[in-house]
Amino acid sequence: MSSPASFVTARQGRSSLLTPDDSSPLGSDPEPVSDDFTSHHPQAPLHRPAKPLSYQLRTHSLVYLDGQQYLDGFTLLDSLLVAGNSISTPENPQPALLPPSQYLALASTLMVYPSLTTKAKSFDKQKAANSALHYLRNVSKVVDPSSDTLQSAFAFPVQGSTRRGGRSRGDESPDGGIGETKLTTNVANAGSIWARAEDFWHIVGWAFNCSVAHKGRWERWKLWLELMLDIVEADWNKRMPLFSTASNDDHTTTLIWRYIASQDPQSRTTRRRILRAILADGTSKAMKEFTEVFKDETKERKQDDEAATKVQKPLDIDNDEFGDYDVSDDEDAVMEDTAERVWTRPSRKVSRQRESSSSSQDSSEEDEVDSEARDPIERLGGMDAIVLRQRLLRLLVDVAAATGHLNKAKNLYSPAPFSTADDLFDLYTEFLRPLPTSVFSIFLSTSKLDPAAQSRLNTTLLIPLLLTNPSEYYPLPNQSQFEEHYLPFAANTHSYGDNAKISLIFESIFIQMMKNDALQPSKGLRVAVENGVAARQAQAYGDARRKQHRTSEEAVAKDILKLSQERLLGLVEILELSSDDLPSLPSNASTPRAANEAVSSPLSSAISDHDIDAMED
Repeated sequence: MSSPASFVTARQGRSSLLTPDDSSPLGSDPEPVSDDFTSHHPQAPLHRPAKPLSYQLRTHSLVYLDGQQYLDGFTLLDSLLVAGNSISTPENPQPALLPPSQYLALASTLMVYPSLTTKAKSFDKQKAANSALHYLRNVSKVVDPSSDTLQSAFAFPVQGSTRRGGRSRGDESPDGGIGETKLTTNVANAGSIWARAEDFWHIVGWAFNCSVAHKGRWERWKLWLELMLDIVEADWNKRMPLFSTASNDDHTTTLIWRYIASQDPQSRTTRRRILRAILADGTSKAMKEFTEVFKDETKERKQDDEAATKVQKPLDIDNDEFGDYDVSDDEDAVMEDTAERVWTRPSRKVSRQRESSSSSQDSSEEDEVDSEARDPIERLGGMDAIVLRQRLLRLLVDVAAATGHLNKAKNLYSPAPFSTADDLFDLYTEFLRPLPTSVFSIFLSTSKLDPAAQSRLNTTLLIPLLLTNPSEYYPLPNQSQFEEHYLPFAANTHSYGDNAKISLIFESIFIQMMKNDALQPSKGLRVAVENGVAARQAQAYGDARRKQHRTSEEAVAKDILKLSQERLLGLVEILELSSDDLPSLPSNASTPRAANEAVSSPLSSAISDHDIDAMED
């Protein structure tokens, strides 16, 4: 077998455009692919077909990766990946050389592996984690996202089998038969993230728990989620246009569908668990359901502990005792936990089998008291976490709309349908409506749904809140329906929070209708808005039944209601001042930095117009 020395020149000649910055500190977001890559190689953004490495190249890569020389290994793989970028064209795409899927799965594990990140003993180990991240980022930009190798690399074991025993990733992948070039280290097998996590939603829930409760770990999990969503979205977007014409159910081959279908996709229990993962907030209940992926990964390494460790490890070169230079410690660190998890990890925790009667009970009282003092954005883990949550919520709507449209076009029933869009919006309402008003306003103002989908969600959110339900449901109301059935009404409770949420939703609908030139200034519109403002002011005087620890939430909601009502009246004035020359409204309202700055507006497109018909089913 070749030695690493035989490929030492690979590191010296590596691409300066796509390799990681070795100086990237731990916890920081490593530098993205250089802009020079696009300007110098305009063909590069075009996805290229994947081609397996030759046996010799796999062998060289194996030596590096099995020897835990990750920086050298991923530098070599990166150089092989980008070879041919400059001459690849749409008419003549050059294949991109990819290693077996197990190697890509290893890279995705190393990105968040504790001993290389938050528990790293040396800066070189941190660079190894960053090199894995940079390599996978480049893979996502160069390789066709529907590649069988990528599909296999980022797949979880099917129920009833694991990669700890029985079939290995190499055996079940399109590059199967890799034989002598199969990775043998624990981190590439039983210690892999794909073997340790229950499924994709387990990782999502744990990552978002970290965004609130474990900021150090979140810095790494954030990078993992961003990368995986880039790959999953690219895979979905490439295949989605084919759904209406394909003769089979191609959506079942996408990564996002495989993640959804890891449990029964028809089950409301499955959908509710997915929503709990996306909205995980570090509370005791969320932490119990979505537990850590790696054993003790949140325990930070202390300087005193590391110094003690160094004293305990002798350095005796004559007897081949190399102290802290022993490279086997990373493997030993997880072997004990792996052996334990092989036999004790349940397929489903008992707590996950029990569905609560209301999603408003997501946190214990202690969690609620503690969270009141936090900025609403921080209660969701910060803006980076909010953006990722919204991307996932949008992707679920995409899946529901596209699969529904496919079934309607073909007059077929999917073998494992996910949900109708209306059912999904009902579920969103179940989870979003009970949120504190300040948090609710942020979800509304940062939404990434298509305007039509956002309008349907808005009207669905209104139904359980309005004092008088409309005689008919108008998911996409016109001006007369908006004036008659929505705007004049208050909430069905005396809570400031419920009345503020209604006002925020009206803002969102009003802004979107203005952008679409669907509103004209009229006396009826002004009267409807003014009557609604007066009705909500009269209806909202606080809910004496609310628990004492929620009184501060009501105080915040009172301020939000006041400001939202003022903005609604201001929107009417804007419309009246210039109906023919409306001021340009931003597609994205400013994200609130404090509760009293919350603004509601639908945001960027997530599903195309031809999929809207699917929502009507």
